[in-house]
Amino acid sequence: MTHFQNTSTGFNKLLPTTQSTPTNRISPLAWYFLTIATIVTFLAFMLLDPSPDLLLAICSAIMVSILLRASYSLYEWDLLLSPMSAAVIGPGWILYYTWGNLGARIAGEARYSSNFGSLSYFNTAALLATVGLFVYYLIVFVIFAEKIRNITIRYEDFEWRIVSSVISTTLSIGIIYYLSLKYQFVGGYFRGIDSSLDQWLSSAIYYFLTLAVIINVSVAIKNQTRIGHLIGLLCLGILIITTIGLRSRTYMVLLIVQAGLCWITLQPHRIHWILPVE
Repeated sequence: MTHFQNTSTGFNKLLPTTQSTPTNRISPLAWYFLTIATIVTFLAFMLLDPSPDLLLAICSAIMVSILLRASYSLYEWDLLLSPMSAAVIGPGWILYYTWGNLGARIAGEARYSSNFGSLSYFNTAALLATVGLFVYYLIVFVIFAEKIRNITIRYEDFEWRIVSSVISTTLSIGIIYYLSLKYQFVGGYFRGIDSSLDQWLSSAIYYFLTLAVIINVSVAIKNQTRIGHLIGLLCLGILIITTIGLRSRTYMVLLIVQAGLCWITLQPHRIHWILPVE
């Protein structure tokens, strides 16, 4: 009988638990912002695009709404830096899915001279991305919502030493320096790469930079020594300056947003400085 009770208890632990109230609250102002951002996105694509496309404008507006709603959900349950945010959904990725594409449309074919004609497929890509984001949101935030909310591994639980800050920053800068010695950097890309290793390094640059930012924010805020705070902030400054040299405005904004998410995760009371929440 005892064995049966233990088994039953263990089985019940696998079932999703119901949490009546979120950890954080979203203010009405946040919902006004979501509505306004959705409308402004649609109007921007219709008014500023030299060749306005109704499908592209509608899909971009819907994706802004989905991404903001997903970000609110992640904030409500203390999961802003969870895999759901870092991999696909999160405020920084809004630039890649929506507004960043408007800049390319305005610039015209010269923006993608190496891939001529790609702008004409933006509406189809936007439609597929919208469907994908909707399905992803449905799976993560509706079907498996209770499972997601019970994640126990959080960013604030990790600890990094000062040496981790220095090594991650040095590695990120070192890869860029290594590639710059061998290849020309034109239009935001290293050209003429002739080895598999260098191709991988070129593609992984942004991932190393993002990891370094995540580590350095933690060191700058959580380290108990003054030198730790200073080194963390110094490395963050170096990383941000480096992104300027990479000539990717979109990624620079994304990196700043990522640093902001790390910051407010470790110091939640600062959220009022960044997002319209209670």
